[in-house]
Amino acid sequence: MNLKKKSLILLLIFLIIITIMPTVSASFDPEEYEPDPLQGGTIIIGAGNTILGVIQVVGIIVSVAILIILGIKYMLGSVEEKASYKKSMIPYFLGAVMLFAASAFVEILYEFGMKIAGA
Repeated sequence: MNLKKKSLILLLIFLIIITIMPTVSASFDPEEYEPDPLQGGTIIIGAGNTILGVIQVVGIIVSVAILIILGIKYMLGSVEEKASYKKSMIPYFLGAVMLFAASAFVEILYEFGMKIAGA
């Protein structure tokens, strides 16, 4: 396609989008508007905190259990097995770091959102 055809197609798409978009007329005084910072979001926040807590607890339990199992196998294994356990520990540590980093990241986002909402 040459440049003229591409620009004509983009122009037509733009015009279709503009004609489809509805127009909105609202009559209210912006000075009188006082938004509720959470707007009923307390249920969602509570559920999110519960889910995040469960994920953190389960992640900690599973990662500690796997670390114990890998440690016992490493101590009781032969030289060849120790080398293979060292290779299997790298994905374990990466997964554990990702789990804890993800839950910490979600908690940071939550705190940031609550500061923005003013709650």
